[in-house]
Amino acid sequence: MKKVKKASYGLSLLVVLALILSGLAPVLAAPQVAADAVAGECPVDRQIAIDKQIAEVVAYAATSERPIDEVEVFIEIEDIEGASLEGLSTAMVVANLRGYASATQLSIIEWIVANGGKVLNTFWLNNLILASINPEYLPLLFAEFEEVERVFPNFKVTIPEPEGFQQISAETATGTPLPTWGVARIRAPEVWATGITGTGIRIAVLDTGVDIAHPDLVGRMWTDNPMDPKFPGGWIEFDGWGRIVVGSKPHDTHWHGTHCSGTALGGATGPAAIGVAPGAWLMHALILPGGSGTFAQIIAGMEWTIAPHNDEGIPAGARAHVVSMSFGATGFHDAMITPIRNMRLAGIVPVAAIGNDGAGTSGSPGNVFAAFGI
Repeated sequence: MKKVKKASYGLSLLVVLALILSGLAPVLAAPQVAADAVAGECPVDRQIAIDKQIAEVVAYAATSERPIDEVEVFIEIEDIEGASLEGLSTAMVVANLRGYASATQLSIIEWIVANGGKVLNTFWLNNLILASINPEYLPLLFAEFEEVERVFPNFKVTIPEPEGFQQISAETATGTPLPTWGVARIRAPEVWATGITGTGIRIAVLDTGVDIAHPDLVGRMWTDNPMDPKFPGGWIEFDGWGRIVVGSKPHDTHWHGTHCSGTALGGATGPAAIGVAPGAWLMHALILPGGSGTFAQIIAGMEWTIAPHNDEGIPAGARAHVVSMSFGATGFHDAMITPIRNMRLAGIVPVAAIGNDGAGTSGSPGNVFAAFGI
């Protein structure tokens, strides 16, 4: 098929604050299942990779309640070259990514529909189509479109439960709250003493939601309209296919999102100073309802931090400067590479958990080279 000419743009440099994060562990199934060969000529190594990918999709689908003749699958298409994006503004980066994705996805979307499949969502941060399709058509998809690089399931990640909690009690003799152990450990108070507290910075937290009534978070959420309880530009929620949950208002479906938001920018109204950047603004995307979420929710949340919008999809607010992602799939996951790279190219610093499974472990996207792994 005819290739779309790739746009060009460049890397913006931004120095921001680092955060201490908690992590998630994924649940992925990958038993070996035979797949039909792709029609036509195909290098052996590519054929093996295709068969393995289709097997993983089918195996993952078998763990769900959906019929096996219909699998939910991500179709990854050749992405725009990162070097061609260097030097552009955030708005131009987004425009180029969206334009390229739209142009390269169109014929594939038409093919999916023509073959009885359904397009559940499309994404531009990574050139992805989320579809529901009979797995027998996947080999034909690779044969028809050489720009299709791979397929993989809409896998989930979950938050590991902590072993326990400890009551914080840290005040000076005068009653002034002291920083928590983590805040003190990274020497944040020394930075505060220079007058840098995160003022003017927007930190987007992708997590389980947030309780904005918490004393250390009251008045901290960014919004275009303080009178709107949905906090346009500062709050959003996505479902398992990465679609906007219309009418959603700030809330936490677990304790984790409020905890991480507090670690990022919480105040000191309680017995301790809990936030690294107490002067920053909060943006929050609910992508891990109840403590678990899909890859589609993660990508949707990442896109929102770069090009925020309200619950009707209308642009709202302004992009984040820092994105806090307190989740991590154990090991190295290729699906995280391009989104993290493109976040950096858009001028955002992605901060992600990397080793929350213990000493010697590594998690993605924290271990992606372009991420700030904590």
